[in-house]
Amino acid sequence: MNEKPTLLVVDDDKDLLRQLEFLLEDDFGKILLSSSKEKALQLAKEKIDVCLVDVRLSETDTANTGGLELAKEFRKKDPAIIIVMMSRYDFEKYESLSKDESHADAFIRKPFIMDEFVQLVNKIKEARDAGTTSH
Repeated sequence: MNEKPTLLVVDDDKDLLRQLEFLLEDDFGKILLSSSKEKALQLAKEKIDVCLVDVRLSETDTANTGGLELAKEFRKKDPAIIIVMMSRYDFEKYESLSKDESHADAFIRKPFIMDEFVQLVNKIKEARDAGTTSH
Protein backbone atom coordinates (compact mmCIF):
# COMPACT_ATOMS: atom_id res chain seq x y z
CA MET A 1 0.00 0.00 0.00
CA ASN A 2 1.52 3.29 -1.09
CA GLU A 3 -0.48 5.72 1.00
CA LYS A 4 -1.20 4.41 4.46
CA PRO A 5 -4.88 3.46 4.68
CA THR A 6 -7.41 4.39 7.33
CA LEU A 7 -8.38 1.46 9.56
CA LEU A 8 -11.54 1.11 11.63
CA VAL A 9 -11.40 -1.56 14.35
CA VAL A 10 -14.68 -2.65 15.94
CA ASP A 11 -14.67 -4.89 19.01
CA ASP A 12 -16.48 -4.76 22.35
CA ASP A 13 -13.19 -5.51 24.15
CA LYS A 14 -11.76 -2.04 24.82
CA ASP A 15 -8.40 -3.43 25.99
CA LEU A 16 -8.04 -5.27 22.69
CA LEU A 17 -8.88 -2.08 20.80
CA ARG A 18 -6.07 -0.21 22.53
CA GLN A 19 -3.62 -3.07 21.90
CA LEU A 20 -4.53 -3.21 18.20
CA GLU A 21 -4.19 0.55 17.88
CA PHE A 22 -0.70 0.42 19.39
CA LEU A 23 0.42 -2.62 17.41
CA LEU A 24 -0.92 -1.43 14.05
CA GLU A 25 -0.06 2.28 14.22
CA ASP A 26 2.97 1.88 11.93
CA ASP A 27 0.96 0.10 9.23
CA PHE A 28 -2.01 2.45 8.97
CA GLY A 29 -2.22 6.20 8.51
CA LYS A 30 -5.18 6.62 10.81
CA ILE A 31 -6.81 4.17 13.19
CA LEU A 32 -10.36 4.64 14.40
CA LEU A 33 -11.68 2.54 17.29
CA SER A 34 -15.21 1.56 18.18
CA SER A 35 -16.61 -0.71 20.86
CA SER A 36 -20.17 -0.58 19.49
CA LYS A 37 -22.06 -0.98 16.25
CA GLU A 38 -23.62 2.47 16.63
CA LYS A 39 -20.31 4.28 17.09
CA ALA A 40 -18.77 2.31 14.21
CA LEU A 41 -21.54 3.45 11.86
CA GLN A 42 -20.95 7.03 13.00
CA LEU A 43 -17.18 6.74 12.40
CA ALA A 44 -17.79 5.18 8.99
CA LYS A 45 -19.13 8.51 7.74
CA GLU A 46 -15.43 9.17 7.25
CA LYS A 47 -13.54 7.43 4.42
CA ILE A 48 -12.48 4.01 5.73
CA ASP A 49 -10.13 1.83 3.66
CA VAL A 50 -9.94 -1.22 5.91
CA CYS A 51 -12.30 -2.45 8.58
CA LEU A 52 -11.48 -5.12 11.17
CA VAL A 53 -14.71 -6.23 12.84
CA ASP A 54 -15.39 -8.77 15.56
CA VAL A 55 -18.25 -11.09 14.62
CA ARG A 56 -19.65 -10.88 18.15
CA LEU A 57 -19.95 -7.26 19.19
CA SER A 58 -21.37 -7.74 22.66
CA GLU A 59 -22.10 -10.38 25.26
CA THR A 60 -25.81 -9.82 24.58
CA ASP A 61 -25.32 -10.64 20.88
CA THR A 62 -26.22 -14.31 21.40
CA ALA A 63 -26.91 -14.81 17.69
CA ASN A 64 -23.38 -13.53 16.94
CA THR A 65 -24.65 -11.43 14.05
CA GLY A 66 -23.77 -7.87 15.13
CA GLY A 67 -20.47 -7.82 13.27
CA LEU A 68 -21.98 -9.42 10.16
CA GLU A 69 -24.76 -6.81 10.13
CA LEU A 70 -22.17 -4.08 10.45
CA ALA A 71 -20.12 -5.54 7.58
CA LYS A 72 -23.26 -5.48 5.41
CA GLU A 73 -23.77 -1.78 6.20
CA PHE A 74 -20.13 -0.96 5.43
CA ARG A 75 -20.27 -2.89 2.14
CA LYS A 76 -23.47 -1.06 1.09
CA LYS A 77 -21.86 2.29 1.82
CA ASP A 78 -18.56 1.49 0.10
CA PRO A 79 -18.21 -1.64 -2.06
CA ALA A 80 -14.42 -1.11 -2.23
CA ILE A 81 -13.83 -1.25 1.53
CA ILE A 82 -11.67 -4.14 2.72
CA ILE A 83 -13.50 -5.96 5.50
CA VAL A 84 -11.78 -8.54 7.67
CA MET A 85 -13.92 -10.24 10.28
CA MET A 86 -12.34 -11.66 13.42
CA SER A 87 -13.73 -14.30 15.71
CA ARG A 88 -12.68 -16.40 18.63
CA TYR A 89 -15.83 -18.56 18.53
CA ASP A 90 -17.33 -20.69 15.74
CA PHE A 91 -14.54 -19.59 13.43
CA GLU A 92 -15.07 -22.38 10.88
CA LYS A 93 -18.79 -21.58 10.66
CA TYR A 94 -18.13 -17.96 9.76
CA GLU A 95 -15.15 -18.66 7.54
CA SER A 96 -17.32 -20.99 5.43
CA LEU A 97 -19.85 -18.23 4.67
CA SER A 98 -19.79 -16.88 1.13
CA LYS A 99 -18.82 -13.27 0.54
CA ASP A 100 -22.48 -12.55 -0.30
CA GLU A 101 -23.54 -13.93 3.09
CA SER A 102 -20.82 -12.38 5.24
CA HIS A 103 -19.95 -9.25 3.21
CA ALA A 104 -16.37 -9.87 4.40
CA ASP A 105 -13.25 -10.25 2.31
CA ALA A 106 -11.66 -12.59 4.84
CA PHE A 107 -11.87 -14.01 8.34
CA ILE A 108 -9.09 -14.20 10.89
CA ARG A 109 -9.08 -16.21 14.11
CA LYS A 110 -8.47 -14.39 17.40
CA PRO A 111 -5.89 -14.15 18.79
CA PHE A 112 -3.79 -13.40 15.72
CA ILE A 113 -0.37 -12.04 14.89
CA MET A 114 -0.49 -8.44 13.66
CA ASP A 115 1.78 -9.19 10.70
CA GLU A 116 -0.69 -11.87 9.55
CA PHE A 117 -3.48 -9.29 9.52
CA VAL A 118 -1.38 -6.73 7.60
CA GLN A 119 -0.31 -9.40 5.09
CA LEU A 120 -3.94 -10.45 4.64
CA VAL A 121 -5.02 -6.87 3.93
CA ASN A 122 -2.18 -6.44 1.42
CA LYS A 123 -3.10 -9.73 -0.28
CA ILE A 124 -6.73 -8.63 -0.63
CA LYS A 125 -5.67 -5.24 -2.02
CA GLU A 126 -3.25 -6.85 -4.51
CA ALA A 127 -5.93 -9.29 -5.66
CA ARG A 128 -8.37 -6.43 -6.22
CA ASP A 129 -5.77 -4.37 -8.06
CA ALA A 130 -5.09 -7.41 -10.28
CA GLY A 131 -8.82 -7.84 -10.89
CA THR A 132 -9.20 -11.12 -9.05
CA THR A 133 -11.20 -11.87 -5.95
CA SER A 134 -9.77 -12.59 -2.54
CA HIS A 135 -12.54 -14.59 -0.93
